Amino acid sequence: MTHVLVPVAVLDGETISPGLIEALGGLTVTVLGYHEVPEQTPPEQAREQFIDRATEILDNIAAELEAEGATAYHRMVFTKDLDTSVKRVAAEIESEATLIVRPTPEVEEIYVAIGSEKQLPVIGAALESLVTTVDADIFLRFFVDEERATDESDGERILAQLTDMLTEAGVSPERIDTAVQAKKIAVGPIVADAQGRGVDLVVLSDSGLSLAEIVFGDIEERIANQLLAPVLVVRPADTVEQEEE
Repeated sequence: MTHVLVPVAVLDGETISPGLIEALGGLTVTVLGYHEVPEQTPPEQAREQFIDRATEILDNIAAELEAEGATAYHRMVFTKDLDTSVKRVAAEIESEATLIVRPTPEVEEIYVAIGSEKQLPVIGAALESLVTTVDADIFLRFFVDEERATDESDGERILAQLTDMLTEAGVSPERIDTAVQAKKIAVGPIVADAQGRGVDLVVLSDSGLSLAEIVFGDIEERIANQLLAPVLVVRPADTVEQEEE
């Protein structure tokens, strides 16, 4: 079962919408409540002031997740460096994915972007968990990357494998749409292809994105903001193993 870390700014009123709660019902979920503190404020001071309120909110979110069948945990961090805190907790709990939340009433359209064959096992595992709780149309896209020596025939083969995994998990073949994109995987091509499809959730692996994309920062946030949809970023297995060493 895929373990997903879900950062939520609980003290700012952010939460996980009902549609996402339902979609996460087949996964293990750690909700990471966070509050970014000003530079001049010690995190310990903020914790003493707000921890009881934050814990009550996190308890309620965890209860909602468990009611949908998820295995739910929660943590709270008061931090001056959110990215570092998220990466630290992800490593500690050995999560395979991070979810960037955005409001969504239901998850009926899932857009999946894959850029290399090594992403197939982790993307497949995450999708198999998701489709146990939602009945969604799934758009599978393989982005050709000439630097990785992949071509359209490779993409078609990989998409066929992923389609087989989903049909074995109970998804009707009529609800799976596949296409090879003759472009390198990046925020721009993903957004351009997904816009107008009513996408409720984007799934991708961080290993498929280029250095240029990483330099711009907040890759998943840019996709989430432009598509107005939550983004599940799956970590490739080799990344998890390296961090555990």
